[in-house]
Amino acid sequence: MNKILAAQIKKDMQTISLQRMQYPSIHLQPFSQAYIPLELTKENFTKIIPKQTDKTMIFIDGGNAEILKTPDYSIQFLRFAAVGFQKNKKIFQKKREGYLLVFPKKMESTIYYTTKGYGELADFPELILSPKELPQKNGTSITKLSTAGDLFRSLYEIHFAAKQLEHDEIIVLDRALLPENGFEEEAFTELGEHAANKNAIVCGLNKTTTLLCNTGESIATHLHSFQQKGSWLYQNVFATHDIKHNATTNFVKLHPKAKYIFRFEIAAQNKQSTEDVVSFLASLSNDAAFIGYPYGLIVADQFARVSNREKELLQTLFFQYVGTDFATHTVDAHNILDTMGERRKT
Repeated sequence: MNKILAAQIKKDMQTISLQRMQYPSIHLQPFSQAYIPLELTKENFTKIIPKQTDKTMIFIDGGNAEILKTPDYSIQFLRFAAVGFQKNKKIFQKKREGYLLVFPKKMESTIYYTTKGYGELADFPELILSPKELPQKNGTSITKLSTAGDLFRSLYEIHFAAKQLEHDEIIVLDRALLPENGFEEEAFTELGEHAANKNAIVCGLNKTTTLLCNTGESIATHLHSFQQKGSWLYQNVFATHDIKHNATTNFVKLHPKAKYIFRFEIAAQNKQSTEDVVSFLASLSNDAAFIGYPYGLIVADQFARVSNREKELLQTLFFQYVGTDFATHTVDAHNILDTMGERRKT
């Protein structure tokens, strides 16, 4: 890279941005044909006034570390965290953790991918997944094992959230509420029904917003272009949505100094509470470590996260208990080559 190339790239990007602005109507690219998008306009912004709540807000997150990875086995350690806040004070934190074994199993000439939980995860039903039910259909065996593990984690996180409900709480997930497959669709349906019975609210905040407008521009970039002051909520993104996605899609900026816009979804049955819930979240989004992001989700992430040091300890303990012969036969050959390379350097 040099100064001339950088200037040329910048000029081209500015030209592309100007071309995008010429579109007569700009809207979010729909997720499928079931969604009818609405034009993005200044009228759909609502100012957020932060306020505390007497309701218990429960923030949910999950973390994992792969202890063993081979073509025929994946062993993962998973931890799920629930952190409760009331009037902006932490009132409890809970965790649930255990191990997951994922392995291929031949059934009627087809290789299926099976999951089995251990420890505190043993109560969750086993998943038996065909290759077609995994997002990465053409991946390697290792990729499919990891993908099956990711699906288990996602489903257990939704299941774990439902277990926290007693009465009149607000559940906040670290993700959107759009199901990515039939398994998640069923899990979200059960969570929604359980929440309705408990008079609870379910919502999700997605900190990674990669959605695009019909112009090819990022939704976050386009919303920033309206230059709205302070904290705000943007509603009325779609006129209709897929019945499998039983939630409304919105976007929020939770602090005047926040650099990021987040996708915020709330269960359709709780739509009337959107502005209140966003105001509650804004009152918790003042932490200097990540200004504009709810502190409850920061704490849940820290509580659920499995550090590299902890992962190494878990691996050491596992191979200590199963024996060195097992470890020798299952270790990744790349690890052996890496070790040889390190020895030659010394």
